[in-house]
Amino acid sequence: MNKKLLIALSVAAAAAAPLGAARAATVVYGKVNLSVDAWDTQTSAQNFTGVSAKFRGAKINRGHNIDLDSNQTAVGVKGSEALGGGLKAIYQLEWQLDPTVSGGGNRGKMGGYIGNGGGSKDAWKGRDMWIGLKSAGMGIVRFGTVTTSYKQTGKMVDPLWRTSLQARNLGMESPLQKGAGEDGQGRANRTIRYDSPSMMGAKLIGTYTLHSNTSTANDDPYSLAMVYHQGPILGFASYITNSHGGNDSAWKIGGKFSYAGAALFGQFEKDNGLITRSFGDVGVKYTTSNANAGKANTWFLGGSYKMGRGMVVVEYGQGGLSRVKGINQNNDETAYLIGGKYAFSRRTYVYGGWARVAANTEAVGFKHQDLLTIGMAHSF
Repeated sequence: MNKKLLIALSVAAAAAAPLGAARAATVVYGKVNLSVDAWDTQTSAQNFTGVSAKFRGAKINRGHNIDLDSNQTAVGVKGSEALGGGLKAIYQLEWQLDPTVSGGGNRGKMGGYIGNGGGSKDAWKGRDMWIGLKSAGMGIVRFGTVTTSYKQTGKMVDPLWRTSLQARNLGMESPLQKGAGEDGQGRANRTIRYDSPSMMGAKLIGTYTLHSNTSTANDDPYSLAMVYHQGPILGFASYITNSHGGNDSAWKIGGKFSYAGAALFGQFEKDNGLITRSFGDVGVKYTTSNANAGKANTWFLGGSYKMGRGMVVVEYGQGGLSRVKGINQNNDETAYLIGGKYAFSRRTYVYGGWARVAANTEAVGFKHQDLLTIGMAHSF
């Protein structure tokens, strides 16, 4: 499978190269992103049976370890064709892979909740894959597997996105900023996405999913976001629902202000059931049977400061206690980190830092988990 995909990418790039101005060349692009992650888990005597426990939908392993992990390493092809009148046909096909298990081997997750460790049986996994149309006056419309507007706004306020220290790994952003599927996950299958033209810094982003579940054929998830970005000011509001009935949605507000190398940023997410469901715990999946789920509000605040090619980042956040039919799920948390990045060039940088996720109640048997990481990324 891997060899076939690489051959296909090479042939596509070679075939498109001589087409010149008549059609924009197909571009092969990607990002290699690996880190060494050292984690340590502290547990309490109660309720932590076996070698792991569930916390906010993620697997937390006992003990400590050091591992080499991939942080959304990916490769893809993209391109466009001028159709006349300012209209373009556009496309993108992108795959995620794990260079640390390139043979396709399966291994356990390194720390579970913190970090991206794990790999999978299949080293290649589809990411955004779509075809669409674009024009200055119309905006952009895409058809296929796309990033939801809810996830899109989440990465706008995370300077450590696609590292082991990203906010969505630490519980400072909800799981609605990750995963793929048709029920509100960050990457939506069978979906139409529309990005409006920017008017005085403001634009609209929306997605609508054509749900393939025949038993709930009319329950099509959708997301909507309003984004304002003008100069040093970024602000947004977003809403998402899986349309399953009951409490099945979430909304958020967030933004960023930059000045003279410094930036303040943050996001607040209000759970109307969908964040709780996205934890994936037993009985907390995307079903109508737990329509009363909710209360898992999630927020974080952070700041960064650039010094030449380097940047220092600090963040603090909390995740609320989710409920399903009035039953506490014992997964409220506090998280904080200090990290940094250094850019050798526009395409190559290193990063590192420390983070802690702590349970606000030890009923789950989990006290806290610490992560130390150092990594390197290169885009091509």
